[in-house]
Amino acid sequence: EASEAAQKAKGYAAVHKAILAGLLSQIGNKTEEGDFLGARQRRFWVHPSSVIGRKKPNWLMAAELVETTKLFARMVAKIEPDWIEPLAGHLVKKNHFEPHWEKKRGQVVAYEQVTLYGLIVVGRRPVHYGPIDPPAARELFIREGLVRGEINSRARALAANRELLERMDELEAKARRRDILADEETLFGYYDARVPADIYQTASFENWYKRESQKDPQLLIMREEDVLAREAREVTAAQYPDHLRIGELQLPLEYHFEPNHPRDGVTLRVPAPLLPQLRRERLDWLVPGLIEAKAIALVRGLPKAIRKNFVPVPDFVGAALAKISFGEGALPEALGRELTRMT
Repeated sequence: EASEAAQKAKGYAAVHKAILAGLLSQIGNKTEEGDFLGARQRRFWVHPSSVIGRKKPNWLMAAELVETTKLFARMVAKIEPDWIEPLAGHLVKKNHFEPHWEKKRGQVVAYEQVTLYGLIVVGRRPVHYGPIDPPAARELFIREGLVRGEINSRARALAANRELLERMDELEAKARRRDILADEETLFGYYDARVPADIYQTASFENWYKRESQKDPQLLIMREEDVLAREAREVTAAQYPDHLRIGELQLPLEYHFEPNHPRDGVTLRVPAPLLPQLRRERLDWLVPGLIEAKAIALVRGLPKAIRKNFVPVPDFVGAALAKISFGEGALPEALGRELTRMT
């Protein structure tokens, strides 16, 4: 019985697809009101004499549309919406919207809407956007996949570039400035100038890189000058050390630049048993690269009657720090003594 039912359904589909090919302008989609929306926004009803009766399918075709008291469809039959597009390939219109990068697929995907005589046949179908609009797909591929690293790739250059950018990000965290690393437009321009115009997905990028990197091992590997917006010579190991030496101890330092975050600033990692060996006076000095900003904050926190003697504050602080031995004694006392001597 199951086989007979399947055969019957197959025969129904074959016959009605053949009829549908000649009735593409007389299809309808059921609305919430119970009538049907047809081609060119016509609304019609199934005639009461129809054998379909109250079993209104979501999609149907009509042999004729006759207007009496209403626009009625006569001689109607149920159809499946996926029959329509293959038969109306020369008549349908396709619109694409919301192109976006999908890391898992390694492609730019957009949603496709298919209409026939203004009637939406396919509402939101994901499709590969690359062949549809190669320039737009390529830009999204570079911005999202290469610049922002949202790509599953074995290319050695991309791993090397991520490491370089992480090092540059550490420089910004140490200097507490966001103008050292080049912006995304500069990074986009770097890849845009080097990646061929016909590459807009991960698969073709991987094939191209594998082939061309055998000829040029440095292909797509960024240098510091490619990613620096300005010189960062002031961010030296002496000014921003990665370790702090206290007596015989050498403890790791970490830098984080995110104001109002609990980890903002410089963090010293100390094994709990060694805490008693730390001296508060030394920790108050932080690191050489941050001492000026801290000293300025200390002076600006003084009562106005005292603070007015040290204007402009940065000039007085700079002159005072030049006379002080970094890390010796307590910072407030050392700074206070030098400012008192100066004024």
